[in-house]
Amino acid sequence: MFNVSDGFYIKPFFSIIVALFAHFDFVMADEESSVQGIDVSHYQGDVDWQAVSNAGTAFAFIKCTDSTTDKDSKFETNWAATQALGIPRGAYHFFHPEIDAVTQADFFLTCFDTSLGELPPVIDVERYKDDFAKLRCQDVIDKINAFAAAVIQKLNGTIIIYTNPSTWEQNMCSADIFDNYGIWIAEYSDTLDISSKWEKWNFWQYSQTGTIDGIDGNVDLNRFNGSTDQFQAYLR
Repeated sequence: MFNVSDGFYIKPFFSIIVALFAHFDFVMADEESSVQGIDVSHYQGDVDWQAVSNAGTAFAFIKCTDSTTDKDSKFETNWAATQALGIPRGAYHFFHPEIDAVTQADFFLTCFDTSLGELPPVIDVERYKDDFAKLRCQDVIDKINAFAAAVIQKLNGTIIIYTNPSTWEQNMCSADIFDNYGIWIAEYSDTLDISSKWEKWNFWQYSQTGTIDGIDGNVDLNRFNGSTDQFQAYLR
């Protein structure tokens, strides 16, 4: 995934929105989960979502925003196509900790003007160039919490933090920040090497060099931490 509001519409199905984004307890590690998905951005180019769906893809995370001004050029197309095919999807924002967190959150919230998606929104927290260089761990944590609070207030639910072990250890000082949020771990290996802190997780990005029908070139591959039934319950 490494890459570089007030306009939210209140819909009649507000009660369904709340249910979609209700806080779910973590499930225990299941490295053999059959619930497989992908995450995409403009780097994947034009995606044949029908072929992706036919390949058995259970969910998709779709990049929407980056910083405060960059909206992914393929977001609207990918968002609408996955909705039309019934592929559960969630939007993610590439976070820059040196930039005001609430301003970033407001920009990210424009992704949900037309529909919310079936998965919680994601804040992508990973080292990019020198964006963490002058920040203490607590600064980073405070900014993540500020971003999450702004999004949760508007969408009435929870949020997922996407990160990797090194960013969490070095730039968040191994803080217990995930106790209140979902977690999506990026670690590219055949087996998820988890410490006691990582025993509970929601999604695992286990490859950045996957291939799938409908996408030219590589794509990130992910697993949901649980069974098909648990995934359906997570969506509801």
